Amino acid sequence: GSAASWATVAGGLTHVSQWSLTADFTGDATPIITNVDVVDAPAGYGKLPASGGVMTKDGTTGAFSFPVTGTWLVQFNVYQTNANYKDGRFYITTTTDDGTYATAAFGAHMMAQSAGSGTGSLSILFNVDNTSNCKCKFNVTQEGATVTTRGDTDVNETYMTFMRLGDST
Repeated sequence: GSAASWATVAGGLTHVSQWSLTADFTGDATPIITNVDVVDAPAGYGKLPASGGVMTKDGTTGAFSFPVTGTWLVQFNVYQTNANYKDGRFYITTTTDDGTYATAAFGAHMMAQSAGSGTGSLSILFNVDNTSNCKCKFNVTQEGATVTTRGDTDVNETYMTFMRLGDST
């Protein structure tokens, strides 16, 4: 037999990207709207496709739109610091009608020491069967306004990952 040709092999990811919080903020963000951009550092960062076909974020509402239909893995990684024994809470919310958002995933962590820090990670599988109506947002809240959600332009601290796993269901 002959070796399989890549052109005939099914599967493989077609869309993968990360977005990152680029600056710290203190307090609630429901949703996070500003200082979020496509990751372009550190050196060697990759995405699929290499150009075009990427996630977009509405600069007014914070809603992320998907470039194509499919079953998507959406991950939210949060890094928070504080000064006063507080807990941080973080959410992924979704809509399938471009209007009514519901919590799809929730997490929390207690930073149990002065000047403590905490990290958390959430993920969902999101059936995007309509790119105009299916969107998601990322929220953070906390007990008290002393919790700072960390962002940086050179390293992923608080960030979102989007992967198209296959066709919509």
